Amino acid sequence: MHAEEAEFAQAKPMVCTPALSQFGIKDLEILCDAQRWGATTRDASQIDRIRQIASKTFDLLTQTPLSSYSLIFHQHRLFVRDVGPFLASLVERLPIGFATPGGRRAASVRQVIYESNREVQTAVEPSVRRNDLIFVGVAFAHDLRGQKSHFDLGPLLSASFQHDTEEARRMTNDILQTLTAEAEK
Repeated sequence: MHAEEAEFAQAKPMVCTPALSQFGIKDLEILCDAQRWGATTRDASQIDRIRQIASKTFDLLTQTPLSSYSLIFHQHRLFVRDVGPFLASLVERLPIGFATPGGRRAASVRQVIYESNREVQTAVEPSVRRNDLIFVGVAFAHDLRGQKSHFDLGPLLSASFQHDTEEARRMTNDILQTLTAEAEK
């Protein structure tokens, strides 16, 4: 049995309609709709496999131009206190007029930085998993407009993945260290 056949034998249930396709193999999930194609994993060792699949997919889809691609990193980390009220107290102290109305106090913080060839989005919020977990998400959207629309995606992903992974790790650690120090005051 070839490697591809073995992976297919381990496939998760799939959905295939004209508007949406979704399937999973081992630790990979792939979702396609009319506007985008995406692959996700919880296993960092699968990243190179995602790069290979993305590269092969767009080699075969020669009529599908690319205008951008994104690398997105999410983490849920243990925090020293209940995250929602803590973030709400930080937001309320900002001199921009935000306030948390009555009810459960919680806040999410988002930042978007526009660079010449990419957009960096950062989100910090209470985790949906537990009150004492903090979610940090960092997304790098690389703009390809102005470049040729058909090319080998593999080298492009390889080059930006290393840089974006290190930057996401640094940003996440900086955010967590800063918030932990503030929470322990």
